Amino acid sequence: MAYNIFVDSDIIIDFLVERELFFKDAKLLFSFATLDKIKLHTSTLIYANVFYILRKEFPTAVVKSKLIELSKLVQIVNTTNESTISALNSDFPDFEDAVQYYTAIENKCSFLITRNTKDFKKAKNIRVLTSSQFCKLFVK
Repeated sequence: MAYNIFVDSDIIIDFLVERELFFKDAKLLFSFATLDKIKLHTSTLIYANVFYILRKEFPTAVVKSKLIELSKLVQIVNTTNESTISALNSDFPDFEDAVQYYTAIENKCSFLITRNTKDFKKAKNIRVLTSSQFCKLFVK
């Protein structure tokens, strides 16, 4: 059975632009998805954020092409009314992080992979790891 994994924007950007310090672990994470060992999920909000960030560095057509290719590996899930209300009622200091957390929970993800684990200290119902931490755990 494959794990459902929610991927935050920083991990996606690390993978797409091959950020030097973080690409190796992000690539390994995404390779697990190509082997059907895990199922990657992200939200429409993260896709919008990634598009916004990358279009500052790359032509729009290139960014769209990268995101279309990525959608072959990552299921884009909707953020619902329920997960948004849960985020609004939560004690997460950052609303966007809360939205991602509750979207991951609603989509039955076992892990949320981010480079900013400190932003998810309020997470209780899902394991929050960096891509490096997850890959070390998963490879064992």
